[in-house]
Amino acid sequence: MDRLLAIEPTLLRLLLDGGGDAAVITDLRGVPVRWNDAAARAFDLDETADARWLMSDRASLDGAGRRTLPSEDPVQRALRGEVVHDVDVCVVSRLPGEPATWWSVSARRATTASGEAFGAFVALRDVTARRAVDAQLRASEQLYRMLARHIPNTTIVVYDHNLRIRLMDGPALARAGRTAEEFEGLTLQQVIASSRYEALAGQYRDALDGRESSYAMETDGRSYRASVVPLPGPSGEVMGGLIVIHDVTDIVVAEAERLRAVEERRVEAERRAMEARLTQADRIMAVGTLAVGIAHEINNPLASNLMNLEAAMERMAQDAELAPSSREYLEDAMHEAFASARRIQTIVKDMQVLARGGTTARRRVDLHSVLDRVLNISAPHVRPRARVACEFGPVALVDANESQLGQVFLNLILNAVQALPEGEAAHHTITLRTRPTSDTVVVEVHDTGEGMTEEVRRRVFEPFFTTKPVGVGTGLGLAISHSIVTNHGGDIEVESAPGEGTTFRVTLPIVGRRARESARPQSTTPPVDRPRHRLRVLVIDDDNALARALQLSLREAYEVEVLHSGRDALARLRRGPTPDVVLCDLMMPELSGTQLYEHIADAPELARRFVFITGGAFDSEASDAVRVTPVPLVHKPFDLQTLRAVIDDCAAQATTHTLDAAG
Repeated sequence: MDRLLAIEPTLLRLLLDGGGDAAVITDLRGVPVRWNDAAARAFDLDETADARWLMSDRASLDGAGRRTLPSEDPVQRALRGEVVHDVDVCVVSRLPGEPATWWSVSARRATTASGEAFGAFVALRDVTARRAVDAQLRASEQLYRMLARHIPNTTIVVYDHNLRIRLMDGPALARAGRTAEEFEGLTLQQVIASSRYEALAGQYRDALDGRESSYAMETDGRSYRASVVPLPGPSGEVMGGLIVIHDVTDIVVAEAERLRAVEERRVEAERRAMEARLTQADRIMAVGTLAVGIAHEINNPLASNLMNLEAAMERMAQDAELAPSSREYLEDAMHEAFASARRIQTIVKDMQVLARGGTTARRRVDLHSVLDRVLNISAPHVRPRARVACEFGPVALVDANESQLGQVFLNLILNAVQALPEGEAAHHTITLRTRPTSDTVVVEVHDTGEGMTEEVRRRVFEPFFTTKPVGVGTGLGLAISHSIVTNHGGDIEVESAPGEGTTFRVTLPIVGRRARESARPQSTTPPVDRPRHRLRVLVIDDDNALARALQLSLREAYEVEVLHSGRDALARLRRGPTPDVVLCDLMMPELSGTQLYEHIADAPELARRFVFITGGAFDSEASDAVRVTPVPLVHKPFDLQTLRAVIDDCAAQATTHTLDAAG
């Protein structure tokens, strides 16, 4: 005891102040001589304490005495000179029902200031709860180790509250070329790259507080998905954290392959759809070309019939000897035939205008005329599905390409038709409405169909977008219409909703007040006295029937000469005499009308007497020549009144130029 009292009092207090842990000072026999309150409570130490508390030869886990220590007594080891650190010792009580406790013991020999040994310093910490958690962790570790070894591509990491790895198992170990034992006992910070650990440390700690999280990572060309979850104990307490790492490389690769295959199929489907659309567009172009050719072929015999009918009606009106009954019958029959021929003429003309897509030249166009023409063309499609209502205002003229505008409104009307069921014409209406503003004209095409969803309405002008079945629509009509209107400086929009029908609204700039263009070419030359002699008219046309009809129809008023070849006509014009008017067909074999004109263009007195007549089938060369040549152009079929007016006007202008040159 004297040796004990020789210890510095302050040091003695520090030794016995365990901060809540038990602290004991023993003598050289291991008998406690001083202790703190925690030790007194834990081990019932008092003044009667003897060596049985620490004598290893009497110690037993089954308990001889009130409390015992295992035979490997850390106090005795300290008295022998060892330094003992954190040795776990189980202390059992002989009292019935009282559980055993576990203590972590640290001890070392106690010496005086002069170095003389007098006993041992012993520190004891209650680790009963920790040992229970460790036991639970060991049981869990076995389970998780088994799972890691039997779940494909899955690595499991178990860590404790100190972020120390308790278990690590799975295929990631083999890829790293290391064993589980090399990782177990290390902290997460020691095995995870610093930059990644800093990003993930919060998630690892969150699991110890009961929160779950997940993250993804790429390492050595492989993809991983990890879940970090709390590791629960039997009573719901958190024993540690669990990291479940799934190697999803194969899944990612398989998904990438699947997406690539899907994309390839999509691209292939789009390619095939594009080819189908282009094929359809080629067919449409071919049909348009065919339509122009057919119209041209129809125009010649149609023009012949019309002129013959008109000439016959004029002659019949002058024939006083015809019986009244015969006159009435013939007049009715010929008027019916003439009206039917006129209807064919209108259809052919409309078809020519709408099919002549390559022409981009613009002029002043009366929108009402365009709409009337489109209604004539579309009538067979409209009649089975709807009634047509026209609400035309005083529309101004627009500067436009007539065929392109016709294509726009034909597309809009056919689009309206396709929105209506067949056979219910009495219940549906397509309304064409026009109204002018200060500087524009608005044309509306409204139908009473089912209407469009908002998604369809937004995409309706996209190229190749269509809601029609395959083979019914190309998805180009409205896109082309939008392009045409925009190129004309206008705007096109659509209003629609399911169950409320659809309205397409086209706005175009105007160029002046409404004025219908005359079919007769207008002369800017002041009127002069007409020649008193019969005008000499040279007709050049390779169609014998049409040339013959022109000769028969015009011979009452003019001296008519007919030639069927451009080369014969060139020789005739060079030979003389000069005719007053030359009616020349544009499209002829060997030498076309424009080529013939080029040969005599250096003779202005002759060139200004030319009038081109055409059935409408221009090739690109003829089309360019017509645009730059100052020659009147008359379309077949034509009526006699118009043709005579053109002849008289051309002759008058030629005479005026001749007088001016002489004067």
